[in-house]
Amino acid sequence: MEEYILVHAGFNFDSEDFFENQEELLNIRDFEYDQEKAGDRCIIHGHNPKSLKEIIAAIKSKNNIIPLDNGCVYDGQRSEMGKLLCFELNSQQLFWEENCD
Repeated sequence: MEEYILVHAGFNFDSEDFFENQEELLNIRDFEYDQEKAGDRCIIHGHNPKSLKEIIAAIKSKNNIIPLDNGCVYDGQRSEMGKLLCFELNSQQLFWEENCD
């Protein structure tokens, strides 16, 4: 995509081809943004739950990395968590659904 890179977990930008390592794409928890390798695109990822406040702040500040995992499974267990999120790319609007399990 021209403006975004979507990935489950994240990237190891130290790798020569950061799209190749499937283990890292699915499981990495923390990563630093590399503007040159990312092509100045915003990375949207999940896998590492963040509070709703952190996620909204990243979107509002137009951060280069937007975490989109609010830990739906942690409903009632962790503060500011427990929602299933959806980020509409064109409008940059965040939607959520309360955990219904």
